[in-house]
Amino acid sequence: MEIDALLRALQHETRRLILKLLSEQPRYLYHLSKELGMSEQLLLKHLKFLEEKGLVECFVVPGRRAPPRKYYRLKHPFLHISIFLGDRMFRVEVPEAGVEKPRPEKLASLLDEIERDLRFLEEPSSLADAVRWASDLLEEIDEALKEVEAAESYLMRVRQLVLKKVESASRRPDLPP
Repeated sequence: MEIDALLRALQHETRRLILKLLSEQPRYLYHLSKELGMSEQLLLKHLKFLEEKGLVECFVVPGRRAPPRKYYRLKHPFLHISIFLGDRMFRVEVPEAGVEKPRPEKLASLLDEIERDLRFLEEPSSLADAVRWASDLLEEIDEALKEVEAAESYLMRVRQLVLKKVESASRRPDLPP
């Protein structure tokens, strides 16, 4: 997904509220407009924008004795956005959704390596050594950050799965309360 389009879609508070409501469950246009306190016409403009950016999709549910209803839902079951902004640091990305189980031992090993290499920067023998160690250290830090992001993404997907399973169990009539 293109990051600029995604950020444009998220810049408007109303669109963020729409996405929050749709993350809970699909919604019918009329109910969504009442929940947000806005006209259906204005809401449709926001929904169309979100559809064009690939965040929302609509589907039709046939009515029993009424005309079919058009509902809206999130297009992606999971989307992770990472924004890092700080002194000498700027990164915006949409990492791939983590499906692989994180490897804490790899992260622990990377963190140990970072701590060990950080000591070399305390008293470098030359500027060239300091730059070389810093460059290596920054690569190790970036690798560790990727491991942390992968773990976060994986855990968010597992969290989502747990909530879906509980929701599914709550609909089963054969389960006692």
